[in-house]
Amino acid sequence: SQIDPAVSGSWVFDGTASFPNKLGVNNTKPTVEPSTGARANDTAYISGTAGVSAILGGYNNVLNSLAGFICSQHSMLYYDADHCSIWGGSLQTIQTGSSYSTIVGGTSNTIEALCPYSGVYNSERVQLLTSGDINTRGHRSTVIGSADCLVRARNTTLIGCQTVTVDGGYRDWE
Repeated sequence: SQIDPAVSGSWVFDGTASFPNKLGVNNTKPTVEPSTGARANDTAYISGTAGVSAILGGYNNVLNSLAGFICSQHSMLYYDADHCSIWGGSLQTIQTGSSYSTIVGGTSNTIEALCPYSGVYNSERVQLLTSGDINTRGHRSTVIGSADCLVRARNTTLIGCQTVTVDGGYRDWE
């Protein structure tokens, strides 16, 4: 495994020799890009910000967020995805600015940048997308037991859906 020496109060499970886990390592991504989960290097990472974080199991994970947790395979928490967690499954990603979000189980799910307080549970190929302002992105959205769905609207809940797209424009009425 690899750990940035500036990170404190954190723990990393070793992974494997071929597929190490990485905690707080600058400008990095999983060692091998599986064909369904390509990701860019985490260029926004700032040294030492992965404090009080842990990779608790699995292999080929990258954790660069404060107080984040991963127990998965080929998964990634970007810098400033603070207080996020990924539990189980593989090829999961939570990007910058999506603090307090969670992915549990499934495969190839992504919570894009600036979609905080969101969750994806037991789903596959779900994307909570960033677009426009807070009203037209997956802010505070929840997707459960779904596949091939795209969410571009806040406060969306999908349960047991397949190939659904929810576009922005929805607004809370006061």
